[in-house]
Amino acid sequence: MLEPYGALNGRWPRLAETFEDQTILVIGDVMLDHTWAGRARRLSPEAPVPVLTLEEESFGLGGAANVARNLTSLGAHVRLSGVIGSDDDGERLLELCRAELIDVDAIVSAPGRRTTRKTRFITESQQVLRVDVETDAPLGAAEEQELIRRLGDKPVDAVILSDYAKGVATEGVIDAAFRLAGRCGAPSVVDPKGVGFERYAGCTVVTPNADEAAAATGRPVRDLSEGQAAGRQLLNTVGCEAVAVTHGRHGVHLVTAASSWHLPAHAKEVFDVSGAGDTLVATLTLALAAGASIQAAVALANVAAGLVVQSRGVAVTTREELTDVLAQLETTSPRRPEEQAAV
Repeated sequence: MLEPYGALNGRWPRLAETFEDQTILVIGDVMLDHTWAGRARRLSPEAPVPVLTLEEESFGLGGAANVARNLTSLGAHVRLSGVIGSDDDGERLLELCRAELIDVDAIVSAPGRRTTRKTRFITESQQVLRVDVETDAPLGAAEEQELIRRLGDKPVDAVILSDYAKGVATEGVIDAAFRLAGRCGAPSVVDPKGVGFERYAGCTVVTPNADEAAAATGRPVRDLSEGQAAGRQLLNTVGCEAVAVTHGRHGVHLVTAASSWHLPAHAKEVFDVSGAGDTLVATLTLALAAGASIQAAVALANVAAGLVVQSRGVAVTTREELTDVLAQLETTSPRRPEEQAAV
């Protein structure tokens, strides 16, 4: 049976203290988030589109780099591995990582690729346009081998594969990541993309959202019973210990070989779901590395994701914020799917 949040809260102080002792390897598609914010008060006379008067420009870490940022915010030591282009965006991304105390020695700079940059145009907290610059072709043989070489044999306490389908998660890279986790006796968690989840075989937990689970299984995931069925199918496909299907503002559906549970979201008000999946996979993995059970780790990650969606833009949470929220949660256990209304 899934333990009540009260029990998690009771163990949380000791668990949180061990976060600083954990070293997490994040492998995947690193991105640069670029935001232009301004005012849109009129339509263009040239086309039926708003005219945005730009006022503020900002840069942040996205994709696998945002997963790493979430981990450092919680106190962990982080190694980040991925591929950038030999361009200004790549240099800026490395600078932002270093400012967050993220180890970037395992990031490969590839002259033939472009650093993934997502530029968002925002007015009054509303996104009006996103422009992506990227190379999403699979890594070439030389790039793949260089990335695997840089992973090395440094011990880690957990491995995260953050797959955004931008070309880094090749079969060779996935195999190297899971072999490293196996040598270290460390859990491995996958934030997946697309179909063909068989390539993640060997991981500990996979965390698709409802749309990804639907695409991977070929079945709809519109409510809790369908989420349970999709999770059970993916559990068999991947051969992992658990599948956590995220339902956005409706929480998380956790499926293991023994049973399944629904954990409602804990956001008082949802402003922006951007980056919530990154927060969930980072918190879940760090809790597993620190010795939490899968059930407790997913419960904690669900709380963390509920915190970040209450902020505008891509946000992270801290141990202090989690401490405050856990103390306020009800002590009742999350109910089984059949006791829940459809989401």
